[in-house]
Amino acid sequence: MPQVDKVKKRLNELSPDDISAIVESERVELLSHGSIAAKHKITTALAGRVIRAAKKDNDFVSLREQKSASEIELINTVRQLVGEWDEDEEGMLSLARLRKKLKEESEFVCAVTKLRAIMRRELGLRFKKIKPLVPQTNRLRCLLSRQQYAMTMLEVLASGKRVLNVDESWLS
Repeated sequence: MPQVDKVKKRLNELSPDDISAIVESERVELLSHGSIAAKHKITTALAGRVIRAAKKDNDFVSLREQKSASEIELINTVRQLVGEWDEDEEGMLSLARLRKKLKEESEFVCAVTKLRAIMRRELGLRFKKIKPLVPQTNRLRCLLSRQQYAMTMLEVLASGKRVLNVDESWLS
């Protein structure tokens, strides 16, 4: 048998069509696990796991299809809720608030970790912890100092000079 490059995949990365094709290869074509793995470019162990799961539960393929459809529906619902989020009305977007709204509007019960994964993978969104400002940054003296600096810099830049700025104010 010729050597075929097998792609490392996990069970959750296989589409329902892939799973049904793997199961059909074993049932109809009567191929060995190694041949099925080579045909579908997966590992032999994964082919064996899929086939054993399908033998153990006759509804395995249909359940995977339902799970995939439910996952797509969840992703679309999260995408819609994030797109329609109104910070004035609902406050700043957080996973807990999104989870609560998701449960209210669509009856989906979803863990915070699952929501975080959807937002990161599917929407490209991440949360970043906000650090408090040093209290002196907005005092009158600091505001005036920044304003004077900005006015001086604008004059220098307007005159055509090149400016090299090294800000060491954060070291205080």
